Amino acid sequence: MAALALLSLLLPLALVPWVLTSATRSAALRLAPWAPLPALLLSVLTTPDWAIDLPGVLVGVRLGLDTTGRLFLFFTALVWLLAGLFARGWLRDDPRVSRFWAFFLATQAGNLGVCLALDAVSFYVFFALMSFAAYGLVVHTGSDDALRAGRVYLAMAVLGETLLVAGLLLAAGAAGTHHFAGLAATQMSNTAAALLIAGFGVMLTRGHAYAAEVMSLGFARGLVEGDQSFTLMGIGTWLALIMFLNVWGIIWPNQKRALGIVVVDDAAKAKAARIAMLGSRTNLLLSLPMLTSMAMYQTLFG
Repeated sequence: MAALALLSLLLPLALVPWVLTSATRSAALRLAPWAPLPALLLSVLTTPDWAIDLPGVLVGVRLGLDTTGRLFLFFTALVWLLAGLFARGWLRDDPRVSRFWAFFLATQAGNLGVCLALDAVSFYVFFALMSFAAYGLVVHTGSDDALRAGRVYLAMAVLGETLLVAGLLLAAGAAGTHHFAGLAATQMSNTAAALLIAGFGVMLTRGHAYAAEVMSLGFARGLVEGDQSFTLMGIGTWLALIMFLNVWGIIWPNQKRALGIVVVDDAAKAKAARIAMLGSRTNLLLSLPMLTSMAMYQTLFG
């Protein structure tokens, strides 16, 4: 399984220079759509809950799969396989086909690596590879719209990556390990959780034009005429996100102490009750402008 896991990651990366080299391009383009096959086979043939450690790579890489990871890897590899087979015919006469496949394969390797990573360092490296290699797919046509979309995508990718690495560093520092098993066994700080949620939120937003406009309050395209609706919806969305983080990061942890779910002394219980009360009041106050902005969006632009 270790060999098949490494092949799943290394085959797409190895094909990148091949598709860019004239001497090997023809053979590499025929092979490129089938690059996800090792990962697909791994997801089907592997036994549950296996892992391999590569202590000499980075600061110690751990790869593996559990039952959930097998499902993610299976469907991820299947989608890449189908996309590759479609792209082979769609881009047959495209003069930029070699460049497309180079970015396609690098993005694929990063995506498969995210599925296999069992430690924060390799997860971040694969996630960054996937994020930045996908920029080449966004700007593939070279049109003005594609280049503008690429600039927005790249800016959001940098922001998201910055938030993610900060959150991972805080979580790993508190746990004393960068392995996910150790991180899961340690209580994550509210700051680390907020950074990770924000980072993944930005990452999810970057590939969707409507979401990007909403989350940027309409500034993704420079606040042109008609973007006022995005400003209203964006205000409501950000307020809702703040309320969500307030519930899970402040109110509920303190509520558990106040209710005795988490055992603390009386002084800590009283303090927690007050913090939970203030957090709830804050959410009540934030809900008013949130509902107003979303209602105005629907009334004026719906």
